[in-house]
Amino acid sequence: MSNLLGLSLDVGAIGWTLIDNDSKRVKDMGTYVFPVGSENYGSGYREVSKNSLRTQYRSKRMGYSRKSRRKKFLIKLLVAHGMCPLKKSHIQKEAFKTCFQRKEFIDWMKLNPYHLRAKAVDEEISLHELGRIYYHILKRRGFPFGKRNTNSKTNTLFTGIPQFNRLGIKDLERKMGEETLGQYFNSLLPPENVSYKKERERIRNRFVNREMYIEEAHIIWNKQTTFHSELNEELRNELIGNPEVNSVTKGAVFFQKPLRSQKHKVGKCTFEPNKSRCAISNLVYQDLLAYKWINTIKKDGGCLSYEESEKIYRFFMANSRFKFREIKQLLDARNSQFNKKNNDVIYGSRLNSRLSDEDIFGMDWFDLPFSKRKDIWHALYFFSNSDRLQTHAQQKWGLGNVAAEKIAKVEVDKRYAPISEKAAKNILYFLQRGVSYQLSVVLGGVKNSLSSVWDNIEETDIQFIINKVVSLYRQNVRNGFLTKLKEFLLDEMQFSDFQIKKLYGLQVQNSDFTIHKKFPFGAKEDKEINDFKNPLLKNTLFQARKIINSVIDKYGVIDEIKVELNTNLKTNKFQRFIYRLDKKRVAKNRSRYFSRIGSLSENLTELNLLKMELWEECSGICPYSGEPIPMDTLFTDNIKVV
Repeated sequence: MSNLLGLSLDVGAIGWTLIDNDSKRVKDMGTYVFPVGSENYGSGYREVSKNSLRTQYRSKRMGYSRKSRRKKFLIKLLVAHGMCPLKKSHIQKEAFKTCFQRKEFIDWMKLNPYHLRAKAVDEEISLHELGRIYYHILKRRGFPFGKRNTNSKTNTLFTGIPQFNRLGIKDLERKMGEETLGQYFNSLLPPENVSYKKERERIRNRFVNREMYIEEAHIIWNKQTTFHSELNEELRNELIGNPEVNSVTKGAVFFQKPLRSQKHKVGKCTFEPNKSRCAISNLVYQDLLAYKWINTIKKDGGCLSYEESEKIYRFFMANSRFKFREIKQLLDARNSQFNKKNNDVIYGSRLNSRLSDEDIFGMDWFDLPFSKRKDIWHALYFFSNSDRLQTHAQQKWGLGNVAAEKIAKVEVDKRYAPISEKAAKNILYFLQRGVSYQLSVVLGGVKNSLSSVWDNIEETDIQFIINKVVSLYRQNVRNGFLTKLKEFLLDEMQFSDFQIKKLYGLQVQNSDFTIHKKFPFGAKEDKEINDFKNPLLKNTLFQARKIINSVIDKYGVIDEIKVELNTNLKTNKFQRFIYRLDKKRVAKNRSRYFSRIGSLSENLTELNLLKMELWEECSGICPYSGEPIPMDTLFTDNIKVV
């Protein structure tokens, strides 16, 4: 007697039915209701997961804590160098909590930092006033915003928020002109003893780039070093960092905790389970995409020659978008028959086409050593600041001003490919020999299995392996190819079971698994559910696991489970919001149809409700004849729904 369990999963309820699969008799059924895994469910952008709220509150607490620690550390540094009126005894561990209430500190905080910042650019100020400036900049130090790989036309930080009169970085740069940030902000202050008026422009109601604060801090420091001998380079490095070092973690004022690496979140390769996926813009993967498409081209029923493939490869890399007729012109084969249409649009390598631009590297880009090209790609991928990348290009790659400025604007696709760089290299090896992508994957797995032994194989043996695999594929293309391939590798090439497991594209059965009587609980099992990105789905799956285990405890082993997912679990929060609005609209209309049809003394049938709905949608006009449909004939047999 086999058991069949049917589950209907929704965001806040699970319906289940247990059936005897032999007699088709319902053994038990029920509904399990649980709290929805989000706040403000169905409210569109206001809907957030409960985990998201918890993370948001924790991030706020961490932000407050880090800001407090930065302030305390800077105060200690300023006191140690005579840039704050407090004494060392005031900032001891026991007295630190009360030092901010001392008269000296309160009077120091009353100094107008904007007046001091404007004055310090041209005139001498005291060390206490200079310390007040840097303490103020620590509190208002702008956004650490990188300009690369962002669309400045649509980015809120650049454009601002007009509906709240909040200005963006572009507007601020235009209004500042040649002034420092402090000089410009000082000009916005109302005259002394004059209160602020609403029509005046506010200082804080804007987005500010941190680079503006860093530049101003060093301008002030350079000016004040001519008046104070105490301001040496060692103190500069401690306070605001070395301007020559491209790091945001230098200096107490601009210290920024480095972001945690997110590499562990990158998916694993389809063919190399222990390797992370490479970026789509990776140079090896770009070559793979080029040859993958080239090997699909058939000329006069046959494959392309090596020289023709290389010509197309260079053209593919040097153009981001082209039509196939340009390939025919390139090969001077206008009269040949191809399996592609002349107007087919092909998207080439956007990255390589930009780097091979005449104003950057030109066609010499393809002749550079691969190691140098990879270093350039690596810099383009990881540099977040255009100015620093431009300087790096001039110093390391010897580019001129124009070329460096253009390369700093090159955008890199940071999405991930389905395979790793290692797998891409193994597959590319055979694609460059004209083998189709499907067989290149299989042969790439053979190369991977042999590892370093492959490097010592002679060219004739490599060609024998390729021809044998191609022959096996053609003879067993419909059925049995994988079995024949394994037999060839085990018998003729003496592959071990371990090497067979390293092949690409072959599903090797793993006998090392355990059959559980019911779903196990534990950190490993929870992680499998938590890997889903949909918080509502995760919440429902945890509840479904409880139900399945409870049914097993009561009725024994379940032989088959069928699951149905509700629409709410398949859509995002905005789609759910629209879906709920539409349901409300339909319910409201049906209520109105009930009243309307009832007032006409007609039967409340589904057909009459449908007629009323269609009649309103068509404004009382027949969509076929264009004639008006009177209400007194709408519910008669003369009006039919087709």
